[in-house]
Amino acid sequence: METWRTDLVKNLRQEMGKRGWTNAALSRATGITKATISNILTGKRVPAGSTMIKIAFALGIYVDCLLNRRLNTELTRLREFNREMAILLSRAAPVAWLEASPRDKFYTKEVHDWGTQVHELLTKYRA
Repeated sequence: METWRTDLVKNLRQEMGKRGWTNAALSRATGITKATISNILTGKRVPAGSTMIKIAFALGIYVDCLLNRRLNTELTRLREFNREMAILLSRAAPVAWLEASPRDKFYTKEVHDWGTQVHELLTKYRA
């Protein structure tokens, strides 16, 4: 079996496993027959592009993630970064604080702590 097909089967099994899905569950979620799912998972059948799109959509991932685990890992890290940044931004002080320096009257401990948290988050996700 070609490498991409091996990756597809491995990644599909892993994604199904994360969700506790059986072939029947994936079949229900996609409208693809259980026999077709089984043939894809055993490497007997190469899925059409439309089939891969249905599977990826049902799993909530990109088609590329089925073929390339590294891309999936990077996308996961990006989603985590975006989620954590959104939380930080929701706690943000008024925009004027973003331009405050330690000498400004707008600069408070809260602004300093928020800026430190943003810096730590950026450092955490720096590749």
